[in-house]
Amino acid sequence: MQLGHYQFRPGKVPTLVMLALLPVFIGLGVWQMQRAEEKRLILTKQLERQQSAPIQLTAALPYAEELRYRPARVRGTFDTRYPIYIDNKIHQGRVGYQVVMPLRIEDTQTYVLVNRGWVPQGPSRAVLPSVTTPTLPVLVQGHIDFIHRDVVAMNGGNRSNAGWPAVQRWIDAAEFQQETKLGILPIILLQAADNEPGFSREWHFVNSTPEKSTSYAVQWFSFAGLLLIIYIGVNLKNVKQRLGE
Repeated sequence: MQLGHYQFRPGKVPTLVMLALLPVFIGLGVWQMQRAEEKRLILTKQLERQQSAPIQLTAALPYAEELRYRPARVRGTFDTRYPIYIDNKIHQGRVGYQVVMPLRIEDTQTYVLVNRGWVPQGPSRAVLPSVTTPTLPVLVQGHIDFIHRDVVAMNGGNRSNAGWPAVQRWIDAAEFQQETKLGILPIILLQAADNEPGFSREWHFVNSTPEKSTSYAVQWFSFAGLLLIIYIGVNLKNVKQRLGE
């Protein structure tokens, strides 16, 4: 192809490289744009659910996906025999734990796990930080989440000690029920922020924002554009220079 004093003569190797990489870069960019849109829809649903009226937790309530992130309340008594410390949780640059305790729902033998919030790690990992737990029945308010394995803890073992309190990387509902013989709901209640001393409660329901995915998409599309520019530059020859003019 002749373009004025330049001739476009693509070589075999550069063409193969371009044909191999260009669809990958464009595909990744499109995928990240789709992910951004999915996250926007999730955030919209979360906001709608978080602003809805609180529901009362009961053993008979059907816990479908539509209840996730909804505000809820439950009256019951904390069972201090089986606290769980979720390890390696960062808050404002500090390492600590999230403290999870079972709460027996009033007038039932059913329990719900309550994430009471974050506490800082003490001077030594050998000694867990102490927390104050009410012994009388309490009304706990918060948001519903489902018990799931932490995506940042997909490899390695879960529990790092024996006995109670348990130090774990994520909540394993089946393991908890097997060890404690307690019947628990298939959810966890993220306790709402209040004036209870010692705990920090700043819940983030989405770890990655739509803007982050959009920025990744821009990067992949930029790589695709840069690849095309390099491909054209490598294969564009100055005819006059080659003829010695």
